[in-house]
Amino acid sequence: MSGTRTLTYRRSAKGFGANKKRWKEGGLLFRLTGRLSILLCCLASSGAAYQSAAASPGSHITLEGILRVLHHFGKEAIPQEMVIKEVEMHGLALRPTSADLAKLVTAGASPRLLEAIRNARTPAPAVVKKKEGLLLVTCEPVDCEVRINGKPSGSTRAGALSPIALDEGTVSVAAMREDYTTARAEQTAVIRADAETTVAFRFQPSRPALERTGNALFERMLAALGGRDRFRSAAPIHALGALQIHNGDAFPVLWKLEVWRSEEQTKYRVERSGKKYEVIRTAAGYKWKKKPKGQDTPALEEALRLLEAGQLSKTLGRVALGGATAQSSKLQYADGEEVTLRVSGGAGPLALKLDSALRPKEIQQESTGLNAALRFLYAGYEGEGAQCRPRRLQVIEPGADAKGIEVRFDQLEEDTSGNARRGRGFRRSR
Repeated sequence: MSGTRTLTYRRSAKGFGANKKRWKEGGLLFRLTGRLSILLCCLASSGAAYQSAAASPGSHITLEGILRVLHHFGKEAIPQEMVIKEVEMHGLALRPTSADLAKLVTAGASPRLLEAIRNARTPAPAVVKKKEGLLLVTCEPVDCEVRINGKPSGSTRAGALSPIALDEGTVSVAAMREDYTTARAEQTAVIRADAETTVAFRFQPSRPALERTGNALFERMLAALGGRDRFRSAAPIHALGALQIHNGDAFPVLWKLEVWRSEEQTKYRVERSGKKYEVIRTAAGYKWKKKPKGQDTPALEEALRLLEAGQLSKTLGRVALGGATAQSSKLQYADGEEVTLRVSGGAGPLALKLDSALRPKEIQQESTGLNAALRFLYAGYEGEGAQCRPRRLQVIEPGADAKGIEVRFDQLEEDTSGNARRGRGFRRSR
């Protein structure tokens, strides 16, 4: 009939008695099968992934399930042996603690079951794939050292650090470079999964480093000019050349020029279009042998004043002897690059530009006074050390109009004969 199971027993020649042993064995198997079903239900009733002995690999038995079996069967040996086999086959979901083992003993677990539980394998921790992003760090105009969350993470090359893979989240990024400072030495970056995050640092030289570099370059400039002793006592000079006076007109006024300079005074002789004048300049002012007429007098006196002001002994004398402090515009210069300094103290501040040999190329007086904002341009250096002198000088007055003077010396030497040449007449430039 549908829905029913019919059991048929065949009578043998020996009758039913011959199958008595089989009936006993069948009854035992039936009882064991029932017990196994109950045992498996107990193990599975704890909510674990375990279902049966045929469960998929990775299923594990829980201690709660074992306690249920012990509660149901007590100290019966066969159920516990079955549990031991299940534990050996499938392992435990969690490693038991001493408190767990105490519960099992109380529930009637045998020593063999306890040993099996102690030695049972447990599942490996689940591997969670981390979500990562890339951190990009850049530094300019110089390379820098980078720290992430306080730990060294390398140095940039050509302004950039190789991308670093980090777990998503917030990190602290710091950058540093000796002798340089940055407005934000430490920044916070948010790392996002499968994305790139860029942190940029911009550095500038520190003031102490610029002063250290500037003072060293200033000392080298003084050494190129013969040292500080050059500015303590000026050697007598005799020079021949030409003086151009620029008054903002289209064409400058050109004078032939001869100069004798000593520590006490300076003598000038100028000549133009048949006009010859001689004048001595001292601390008290100008003393003309024959005073020019018209506008020549104020024009020449102003031109000679600018010429006097442009002498290196004047522009650099007080800062060279006055304990000045120099600051460079940068820490490193390429070969042949123009060096720029700002000098404070003495007659400063002065803005200096030096040529490739570290000799003054341009000096600008920045302080107030008669010579404030004048620009002095030097070129055509000859000689070494204390004999190093520029043959060309320009003095440019401030303002939009091109006003000032330009001097070119064809002959420039120490005057070893005093003023003896003065009585020989005006010498022509070579």
